[in-house]
Amino acid sequence: MLSPRPSGKYDPIHPAMPMRPLYGVKPKLASTENNEGPLCIEKPWPGMALTIWEDHERFIKTYFADYPPYYFSGDGAMINADGHWKITGRMDDVINITGHRLGTAEVECALVSTYLEKIYSEAIFFTFFIFLEHPSHVK
Repeated sequence: MLSPRPSGKYDPIHPAMPMRPLYGVKPKLASTENNEGPLCIEKPWPGMALTIWEDHERFIKTYFADYPPYYFSGDGAMINADGHWKITGRMDDVINITGHRLGTAEVECALVSTYLEKIYSEAIFFTFFIFLEHPSHVK
């Protein structure tokens, strides 16, 4: 829905920011506190799902019930002073892995208390950095 490109030849590109809506997409913040809030879409766009197979009620409840009449992406976003968009993260703190919805607290618990098991098709990967001393470049 948002992407740094397409844009003008000399338009800036900021790291880790999708920045601009794709053609046909009209993003909107559901609340405008400090130019940050839930990322919604004002109208349908090309490529948008129209329903969930045999469960249209679930589709409406999942994507349109929180901020009617807007489509809610599930992400938080902010708009900077230049009008560029940045995704701030999931609003529900839930990750969908092979059809299982995992909260961040569940993932943290699993890292501490369980062992690895075979997972089919999707997985969560973590990278840990262990410092014996405080790195001098981090303030």
